[in-house]
Amino acid sequence: MSFDPAWEAKARDWARFARSPEHDHFFWTFNGPRFLELIPSPGRLTLDVACGEGRLGRLLRERGHRVIGVDASPTMARLAREAGGQHVVVGNASRLPIASRMADLAVAFMSLQDIADLGAAVAEVARVLVVGGRFCIAIAHPIRSAGNFTSKQADSGFSLTSYFEPRPWPWRTQHTGLQLELPGIHRPLEAYTAALERERFVIEAMREPQPAPEQASIHPESARWLRVPCFLHIRAVRTEAREDPLHPLGVVRRQ
Repeated sequence: MSFDPAWEAKARDWARFARSPEHDHFFWTFNGPRFLELIPSPGRLTLDVACGEGRLGRLLRERGHRVIGVDASPTMARLAREAGGQHVVVGNASRLPIASRMADLAVAFMSLQDIADLGAAVAEVARVLVVGGRFCIAIAHPIRSAGNFTSKQADSGFSLTSYFEPRPWPWRTQHTGLQLELPGIHRPLEAYTAALERERFVIEAMREPQPAPEQASIHPESARWLRVPCFLHIRAVRTEAREDPLHPLGVVRRQ
């Protein structure tokens, strides 16, 4: 996640939300499982960019990945270490504390829409990946962040406010006594694809995951997302090496 004081201030509340299927049922029932379908087999190193409290890294470790997590929030990084025993360093996505060409896989799960300097973050991922390495991304679908449903009913109308203009997109939830409001940014799809193109990534898979119809019987508000895309998943491959500035070898801890 980006280095925004709001994320550090809300780190413990976010961990409570993220770790509970009762709270973040979207992650546990369709966003997380569908994202894992895009992930290549374990290689030499998987980098979890803006790892938050570490839930994706834990799932990847269970599948045999050697994971290093990076997050700008010291509390998030500590929570990720404590929960999964994984290696996590404090660092900003726009200046990753990882040596060049160290990883063959990078993941950014529901974090790029929270990072102010998207271009710098994608460039840093390109730097740390080997040629042929993959970058797997999950974001809030740009259609979702460009508008709003008129209600929580299954047949609710959806109003598109403004699609092309980037703007703040705060994310809010209120559920079983937990209230969260965290910063985000709406961007059109082209902002993400152009950032990948500039760094010589080629998109090889793109998905718009939907909840299973039976999920609506358990969580009725999910039914709206059978008609309007909620999430977007991308897997891109690093196709060409570029000249990198001198960078320390290994992992460098930055506060």
